[in-house]
Amino acid sequence: MSVKDFLKQRAVNISVGGHYTLANWFDAQGKPRTFACRTGRVSPFRMLVAVPVVGKVGDRVTSYFGDFGKLDGQISDITARGFLLELAMTQPKREKLSSKLTWREQKQKNPSIPTEGGTYASSRQIRIRL
Repeated sequence: MSVKDFLKQRAVNISVGGHYTLANWFDAQGKPRTFACRTGRVSPFRMLVAVPVVGKVGDRVTSYFGDFGKLDGQISDITARGFLLELAMTQPKREKLSSKLTWREQKQKNPSIPTEGGTYASSRQIRIRL
């Protein structure tokens, strides 16, 4: 898919910092090179990522974002300062990412929504028998 087509699809505009490695990019010691990156737009199927080293269409990428965890995929299109990553994941992981994106989108629209893992107020009472 092209970046132009992706920009027409439903996705969340979200800026999350992380890091990534490109397959077959190694340092002088033979270790994979790690670079900083930042998401720009994310869906459960692909993400647009701003990066210092772009790579080539078809390159495999392993990325990590604190909000999303480890995400693997393949570059499907490039820009001057980034790439479009086609995410490779299982259906349950895709559903979990979708839920996180929905929550982040709602949080952007309404900052009063509690943080993930936070305490939620409830008027419901629970009876406990001791």
